[in-house]
Amino acid sequence: MDLNNKIDYNNPLGIFVQNAHTTGDLDLYSKQFLVETTYENEQGLNATTKSSYSFKDSPFSKFKYGIKLGVAFEVRGFQLGLNYSLQLSNMANDGFWESSRIPVFNKVGANNMSGYKHRINALEIKIGYIFRY
Repeated sequence: MDLNNKIDYNNPLGIFVQNAHTTGDLDLYSKQFLVETTYENEQGLNATTKSSYSFKDSPFSKFKYGIKLGVAFEVRGFQLGLNYSLQLSNMANDGFWESSRIPVFNKVGANNMSGYKHRINALEIKIGYIFRY
């Protein structure tokens, strides 16, 4: 099959087999996803398509909560401390991760994930000195 002779009525510059550049703008706390694809043919002509997608929920929720525990020790101005932060809330919104999401090349991804949990836990070590006046 000769792709150079085939007419693509959706694209005014013709068939683009090799030169396509796709970029996306995804805010993890927004329901909108923007995709821009630039096509270039053999004659150097460019065509750009812009697509916008809306999801039921954003990928991550803005509200998070957790517990922070710590202990510190100080002798003559020198400090040594250890903290642990435990996030109790799930940052991932089920409405985004468990539905069709993130279109790539104008296709919609299949639902291949369920029960996704995203939490940030941290261990902090503090070493310091306090200057007293």
